[in-house]
Amino acid sequence: CAIRGVRLDGVQAQRIAPRIAVYNGRVYRLRPRKPVTFDVGAKLSAYVTSELGTPYDTLQAGLAGTWWLRMFERNGQDDSKMFCSEFVDLALEAMGWMPDDNASIWTPAALVRRLVWIGRYFPAERIK
Repeated sequence: CAIRGVRLDGVQAQRIAPRIAVYNGRVYRLRPRKPVTFDVGAKLSAYVTSELGTPYDTLQAGLAGTWWLRMFERNGQDDSKMFCSEFVDLALEAMGWMPDDNASIWTPAALVRRLVWIGRYFPAERIK
């Protein structure tokens, strides 16, 4: 973990450039439509550091990809474990940039589409 300086399982911070360099796949970047103020950045930092080490939720990640569960929001939110898009949604909620909803229903692609649709971010641009 780049913040704690130790190996962590679950939620952790990584230096992005080295990770992108060795990643064998497509990489996209989202840019916010408005600047991140000091106060908003502080909320984000507080949330991220409070969640370091939270276990990864493999089951919930799979359920989020099940369209009929998303449609009926039967996929209950459990913050004791998290998957990638759930963590991002909750971080954006902590910043005040996302409505407080069931973060467990969002796949990465669906979350990106929603962020663009509600006007928070520009469309994703491929960088690799």
